[in-house]
Amino acid sequence: MFNAVFECDAEATRLWFGTGEMRTVLLTSVVDLHALDGRAYLELFGVQAKLSMAVATVIKERPPNPTLAIAELLTPLNQSK
Repeated sequence: MFNAVFECDAEATRLWFGTGEMRTVLLTSVVDLHALDGRAYLELFGVQAKLSMAVATVIKERPPNPTLAIAELLTPLNQSK
């Protein structure tokens, strides 16, 4: 298995994994994800920011099932919103 972190050149490229198509990406660095501590690993992928945004949206909108709403907000196809 190969784990890499890369920066994409366009929003459409960021979502390539959801399209089934391989798109061109600009590879800026490769990081050994297992060498990072937990906090650095989550920060690298912006997990805290994404979770905070999803929770804030749920608090504002008050959907019937907040857990499901958070899961839907975090799915790849909805992250461009």
